[in-house]
Amino acid sequence: KRAKESVLAFLRAAGSFPRPVEMAMGQAMVRNIDALVTADFKSLRRAALRAMLTQLEHDRVWISQRYAHAYPHIARAGPPHDGTCPHCGEHTTCWRYEDTCLNFPPRRLRVCNQCGIIADVPAQATASITLDTVARLPAPSQQQSFTIANGSPEPLGIGYCLQFNAWKQLGITAEGNIGEATLAPGETIERTATFHFPEGFPDDVVSMQAFALTDAMELYFLSQKMRAQVRAPQSRNTPAPDNPARKSRARHIQGDQTS
Repeated sequence: KRAKESVLAFLRAAGSFPRPVEMAMGQAMVRNIDALVTADFKSLRRAALRAMLTQLEHDRVWISQRYAHAYPHIARAGPPHDGTCPHCGEHTTCWRYEDTCLNFPPRRLRVCNQCGIIADVPAQATASITLDTVARLPAPSQQQSFTIANGSPEPLGIGYCLQFNAWKQLGITAEGNIGEATLAPGETIERTATFHFPEGFPDDVVSMQAFALTDAMELYFLSQKMRAQVRAPQSRNTPAPDNPARKSRARHIQGDQTS
């Protein structure tokens, strides 16, 4: 709705000629409409990505659960589209989402036997996005690298963001996890985001979620699970913390022996 109103605002200004000053402004907008709309869509795209990060603050987000009701035809894509998980090596199954009523763009969803959903992308994707595998998180600060490739014959504008499910609730912060890029035809770029875990973060399995939106508003989603083991192991030379119950029991035994 916001995107529709934003574009209509340009068209209304460009098509209204009540006075010479509005006519001059409208003509200037028409001459530069491509640049104006591109800049506005870039702003909208970034706002959409920030909204996704906000949604991830306390929730676990799987976008197929949000749009599945709009696709009347959901079926296996077939063995040629199945494959192997790039993160754990297990078998993956590909599902196709198609709409013959309202002609929503078809999508492909890949599900790993072990990791669950690992990719949810347009069926006719212009971009290819890959997350580097991070099986274990052994330190309080971790880096996640990813690549974006433009497979189209035209320049591609794309925005991206990465975060963990329920990141704010877990106390995870990040740097470089949201950004924009413009890729030439056939170009591939690599980016890296850094994530910081709070002290004493419990051992757990966490899900990294990555989203991307192109200038054509194509939505990409990728995910991988990681084992978080960021608590520093206790050294053998480090004395164990005092246990009041154990001290009390030791005093009791000593008293029995002296008596």
